[in-house]
Amino acid sequence: MSRYRRWTTFSIRSLSVFCVIVAFLLAFWTHRLRTSYRIVREVRLLGGQFWNVAFDQGGRILSPRPDWLPTFLHPMVPIDVNYVYLPGENIGDAQIDVVVAFSNLRGLNISGSVITDDGLRKLQRCTNLQELQLYDVTTVSDNAIAKFCRAIPGCDVQR
Repeated sequence: MSRYRRWTTFSIRSLSVFCVIVAFLLAFWTHRLRTSYRIVREVRLLGGQFWNVAFDQGGRILSPRPDWLPTFLHPMVPIDVNYVYLPGENIGDAQIDVVVAFSNLRGLNISGSVITDDGLRKLQRCTNLQELQLYDVTTVSDNAIAKFCRAIPGCDVQR
């Protein structure tokens, strides 16, 4: 028997390490996919809408999935959302936790909601936020908005 094995010959150890790595990658992908669909479902239940907006291209709405991806693979890819629209008086501080779960949220419209200063404080966790629309929101103080603008300096708060 030769002292050198061929490169195509694998040991049980290397095969098991490869399987463990693939299993971890699949588990991570599955978790990301389920989280994405759960958040989107909660936004829909609250009566909201969501988009993937190109902020650097004048606000053009993009597809939530890559254009090159075949349609039959869409359920296997997380939805890319960066703008959420949650209007109405049924949106309060408790519903802000749903919004904060979007990791790359860049725009949020919660006009007419009843969030308080505490809800605005929760939104400070959305560090990528560039636009926050608070039209007809009377339950948030000017002091809380000023603190929010200091916490996220690149965010344009519209009132």
